Amino acid sequence: MYPKFPTEAKNLTSNEELLAWMPWNLIKEFRAFVFEKNPKGIKIGAVNPKNSALRNYVKEVFGEKIQWFLATEEDINFIIFPKTNSIRS
Repeated sequence: MYPKFPTEAKNLTSNEELLAWMPWNLIKEFRAFVFEKNPKGIKIGAVNPKNSALRNYVKEVFGEKIQWFLATEEDINFIIFPKTNSIRS
């Protein structure tokens, strides 16, 4: 079981910074985003944290220090399009 993505984290980091950590096209494909990055590791919110392709990508790019959180589609929408709250097709 994964902890839920903390709602207050939406206010901690700018969307530009979030998108710099993981490109928009991968956020859309994997339904996941990095919401915190520091020397201790990264925190990732994902609709499906068990996705093997996502896990392989994250491990290759960020290494082993990863904390996974369960995100909703609403969380993904907020991260990508905070003003429109909709996913582009």
